[in-house]
Amino acid sequence: MSSKLLIIVGAVVFILVAGIGGFLFIGTSLAGGAFLPVPERVVNLSGEGPYSVLQVTIKLEFEAREGYHGEGGHGGNPIQEEFDLELTGRLTPIEDGLTILVAGKTGTDLVSTAGKNQLKEDIAEMVGELVEPHVIAVYFNSFLMQ
Repeated sequence: MSSKLLIIVGAVVFILVAGIGGFLFIGTSLAGGAFLPVPERVVNLSGEGPYSVLQVTIKLEFEAREGYHGEGGHGGNPIQEEFDLELTGRLTPIEDGLTILVAGKTGTDLVSTAGKNQLKEDIAEMVGELVEPHVIAVYFNSFLMQ
C-alpha cells in the first residue's frame, strides 16, 4: 500500500514540477508578449577573420499593451490589430538599424555565446530607441556565419 502512495505522490510532484517548468519556459509569451519577425538579413561583418558574413533571422518580443492578446487578429481585438500594424510599420527602421549594428561586429565578436548574447542586448537597446513599447526578448531563429 505504501508503494502505491509513493507512486501517486511522485506523479503529483512530477506534474507540478513539469507545469511550473513549462510556465517558466513559455510563460512570458502566454502572458501577452507581441512578436515581430524580422526578415532574414545577410550582412557583411567588419574586420578580418574566419567569418565575414552573417545570415540571421530574428524574432523580437515586445511588451504588450493593456488590452492586447496574441490570439490571431482576423476580426479579433482592435487593440491587438492596431499594435500589430504599428510594430509592422516600424520594421523598416528596425531592419536598417539591425544591418548597421551587425555590420559593425566582427566574426570574432559573434563566434562565442557571450558575443551572441551581447548582440541580443545591443539589438534590444537599438530597437528600444526606435519603438515603444519595450523589447522583452530577442530570439535568433537562425544564425549562420560564413
